[in-house]
Amino acid sequence: MTFAFIDLNNLKVANDYFGHEEGDDYLRAVVSLIIKNTNPEDIVCRYGGDEFIVVFLNRRENEVIELLKTANHGLHHIRKQKDKIYQRSFAFGVLEYNYQSELSFDEIMQILDARMYHNKSRSKLLEKNNLRSKEM
Repeated sequence: MTFAFIDLNNLKVANDYFGHEEGDDYLRAVVSLIIKNTNPEDIVCRYGGDEFIVVFLNRRENEVIELLKTANHGLHHIRKQKDKIYQRSFAFGVLEYNYQSELSFDEIMQILDARMYHNKSRSKLLEKNNLRSKEM
């Protein structure tokens, strides 16, 4: 099985500046895109306010990464269609779990969290560099 830890970007912006109905719409859009790319036996759970855990059964790590990149791109496309002025996207960490592994749930979450934050930091750096290149 492969675990994914997903953290939405800008949900607080959606809620604080555009209202909780907007935040709910954002959450529904993300969940819809994720579920669209899961199998019936996969498990999607809301972990916190803007965090989700997805358990993909019989999927490899690289396959899940590509699936989540596709979902993220779809979210960007929906944002443009709905003419939202804030960025809708999410960062994620992925870990393929080996059944012989003795990792606890807490250890799995620590690895997923570190990978998610690495992804988020990298995305922010790329976004910042893209803004600089557009200004020049």
